[in-house]
Amino acid sequence: MEKDSFEKEDVAKILNDDFIAIKVDREERPDLDNIYMTALESMTGSGGWPMSMFLTPDGKPFFGASTIPHDQFIGILSQIAAIWRSDLAKIRESGAAVTEQLRQYLNPAGAGKSRRDIDQEALISFYNTAESQFDKTYGGFGGGFHRYSVDGKWEVPHFEKMSHDNSGLITAYLEAYQVTGDRDGESSKRAVVSDYAFLIHGLIELYQSDFDPKWFEWALDLQAIQDKDFRDDADGGYFFDDAKDPTLLSRSKDYDDTYRIRADDLIRSAAGRITASPFSYPQTLIALDYALDRSSPSSARRMINARRR
Repeated sequence: MEKDSFEKEDVAKILNDDFIAIKVDREERPDLDNIYMTALESMTGSGGWPMSMFLTPDGKPFFGASTIPHDQFIGILSQIAAIWRSDLAKIRESGAAVTEQLRQYLNPAGAGKSRRDIDQEALISFYNTAESQFDKTYGGFGGGFHRYSVDGKWEVPHFEKMSHDNSGLITAYLEAYQVTGDRDGESSKRAVVSDYAFLIHGLIELYQSDFDPKWFEWALDLQAIQDKDFRDDADGGYFFDDAKDPTLLSRSKDYDDTYRIRADDLIRSAAGRITASPFSYPQTLIALDYALDRSSPSSARRMINARRR
């Protein structure tokens, strides 16, 4: 849309005349992206970037879409501007309704009371979903250094790199270090809960590579900060953001944890969402896999049989 719309004079005129246009880097503000992408998915049934989200002055979303062709974008802008002038109450009512639904989804009241047990059926469901999406011809699920490929042969990458996509490489690099003895790398980003979780995980992996206690001590210090800034003591689990931005519509939950003493509470508080959409919670399912300790022959045989079905 940058070339197709945002660099065009006709689009710029409408935006400057009738809107306050704000461009947000979702790598810099993943907390904002998390909220408004959820809103987009609830409005349209799917998400995607670039995301265009239209908000009331107090930040409530009332219309959104991902990639919009130039002529359609001009029409949408003109329509919204006209309705804003002729029926502002309708837009505000729509924004309030979407925001209320969004808040209930991101942080449902009393969610902790719905804690329930969850078993390896969630892992089996996740595996079956992953297997159905695997590209048997060219391999992969669409991850890697770049987010995914834009062609079927995996020769043209989508030129975008996401920290949470690449964070899984931490383990691979550390295991490579265990073999080669070579290690390097540094990163600095605005922190959300997943940044703490993955860095803590990486530090624990690092500790296992050379058993230097400073890595484990650093992990404990980070965990203390994560607990203080992100943990929901009332309903369990961790919030995605640290609540330092009062303009956010709602705090959402992110189900990552590192302490075994809290793992059961965390997993049970997320059980409903995991069961409904296991592919959306891969890290929590990894934790569930560890928590279940499926080392007995009968459990292993059940997973193998599920794989063969």
